[in-house]
Amino acid sequence: MKKIIVILLTIFLCATATAQMTNSIVIDSSSFNAVQTDVLTGVNIDPIGLDSSRQPCARLKIKFDRMTKEEIEVLEVKMCSNTDLTKQKVADYYNNVLILEMTAKPNTRFYLYSSEFGESNEVTLNLEGNREYEMIARLNQLYSIVVMSNVPDVEILLDGNYKGVTDDNCQLSVLDVTPGVHTLIYRFGDSYVQQSIAVHRKSIAFRHDMELVAEQSPVQIKVYKVGDYYNENGKEGVVFEVTDRGRHGKIVSMIQSSEALQWRSDNVEQKTLIGAVSKTNGAANMAVVKSIPNWESKYPAFKWCAELGEGWYLPAKEELLTIYRCKEILNSKLNEKIDREWTWSSTECNKLCAWLVYMNDGYTNYYNKYNYNYVRAVSAF
Repeated sequence: MKKIIVILLTIFLCATATAQMTNSIVIDSSSFNAVQTDVLTGVNIDPIGLDSSRQPCARLKIKFDRMTKEEIEVLEVKMCSNTDLTKQKVADYYNNVLILEMTAKPNTRFYLYSSEFGESNEVTLNLEGNREYEMIARLNQLYSIVVMSNVPDVEILLDGNYKGVTDDNCQLSVLDVTPGVHTLIYRFGDSYVQQSIAVHRKSIAFRHDMELVAEQSPVQIKVYKVGDYYNENGKEGVVFEVTDRGRHGKIVSMIQSSEALQWRSDNVEQKTLIGAVSKTNGAANMAVVKSIPNWESKYPAFKWCAELGEGWYLPAKEELLTIYRCKEILNSKLNEKIDREWTWSSTECNKLCAWLVYMNDGYTNYYNKYNYNYVRAVSAF
């Protein structure tokens, strides 16, 4: 029997490991709502105070996802309007809630700052005196993990998506991994192991030992080239990129959306950079979008891709350009040809806009997210 030891290390060196993102702390303005419908009256255990000018204040509770209590406690609140912040604390009874009390005014603008994660997006709220409100925020920082073994050619899948094989140095780097719980699959010959891991900046090492049969029976592996028709495990498309000598790669969907779709449906919330910033990894951008509450109703272009089945996603900017460069080969196999259409990528340009590609000549531009453009999906195999 041989043993293969797989060690995953989350690397946090700024230059090589953590994929830092602008506004990695994201405040979801769509989650803003009043906790109670009437003004607080009578005696309550924790009354809302007044500001320095004796003006009424409002209480805002911000619940964080993917951040520890210690990280929240050092956040700085930066006010952008003529509003006093009278109180700031982290709830003892509920670790991940930041409680703010501030002058109750319309158009109250503020953002959060962390010395470690940078600035959040700016939000504008309408606050009424002596009321409590709540919001949701999250950390959208991406990480790189490294899978190591004592042999090369170990296949690695993350959340069902193929990521590659360990190289001659017996390791594989997986980029743009969102914080949280993920499923890793290791395959080598006839051996298959699945492991649940939690990715976080303080969770940096994972280990699993696999026992392999000394004599592996030869396995017939199908190989592909660009332009090949692909139809396996219920997934149908045309290959536009190959890796590992054709054993794996990416396919583009046989069809595009029947109508133009919005990248983001609600214009009111367009002023938020959600963190879908990878130019090469649309799957990572898709994961960011799927972490947003009620994302299906807010991101029509992403929803169309997801409805094709497991593993389909809206391609990043560079993935879409790769499809354009080989479209003449692809068109001979596609049900609907790649033609003169502006096509959404999953890559954000800024708070208001996302990148898209004109599939006639490969010209790139960025449009407001609420504009309507066509959609193609891709998937890894």
